[in-house]
Amino acid sequence: MRGYVATGYSDASFYATDVWEYSSADVGITEPVQAGMTAVYNAYANQVIISSGEKGLLHFDLYDLTGKKCFSAESELQGAGWKQALPTLPGGIYIAALEQGGKRISKKILISKR
Repeated sequence: MRGYVATGYSDASFYATDVWEYSSADVGITEPVQAGMTAVYNAYANQVIISSGEKGLLHFDLYDLTGKKCFSAESELQGAGWKQALPTLPGGIYIAALEQGGKRISKKILISKR
């Protein structure tokens, strides 16, 4: 996984004084892949990016910490990724649950409102 770090500030237009490229190996951060699936929350687009190397129906559920289901969706994957937009939710910690072909994983997602 590659990313970029920029110093500066962000407003209506983005301004950066310096940009550095890094990889997950550089900073010791990896995104765990369980059962061939993973989910990453993109705060700027308010979406979850789901990756699965398998074809077939994938179920996605989002729960708050009380166990209440806040959102549910499914997609017929063809062995590629899937971007799922989320509804507007209050800031907090949520649990994303993915299920495909009898395999199930869950992941914490932090939604921060600024």
